[in-house]
Amino acid sequence: MRDRTKRKIIVEIENLTEAQEIALNDFFATWEQLGSWGSSRWTAFYADGDGDFRPKIRINGLKPQTTELIDRTKLWRDDEYRIDFDSVGWALQAIEDSENPPKKEIERIEEDFMVTHHYMTTNEGGSICTKCGQPYDSMFHIKIDIDEEWEWKGSA
Repeated sequence: MRDRTKRKIIVEIENLTEAQEIALNDFFATWEQLGSWGSSRWTAFYADGDGDFRPKIRINGLKPQTTELIDRTKLWRDDEYRIDFDSVGWALQAIEDSENPPKKEIERIEEDFMVTHHYMTTNEGGSICTKCGQPYDSMFHIKIDIDEEWEWKGSA
């Protein structure tokens, strides 16, 4: 299960000019303002790497890391890098869903397992039970052979 609690990170940025510091402060203030308004917008910061923008950044004391949760080639559009935390959240949810089947499905399988309506008889559909849709060789399918049951009753 994913940890959905709100987190706090400490971001330290060194090696900034006064202009870069003012621009970043404004940038972060805009994020905060958009959040307080409940407004969603793309925001941008021009990283002039061929100029004098050479930040040294630490997040919680560690060097920042890129994510492999999203196809990195899709984050670049023309000469802009765009990352959306919703995309990251959807990727995390997909991982969680693949590792943990929804409870409703587990309950359906458990409920189905307790019902003795499954028979190993051939049908037009082939090897799929017409009552529950499970393959006859599934571990969730109760296998009762009518003929064996009938022969046992007949010989008693």
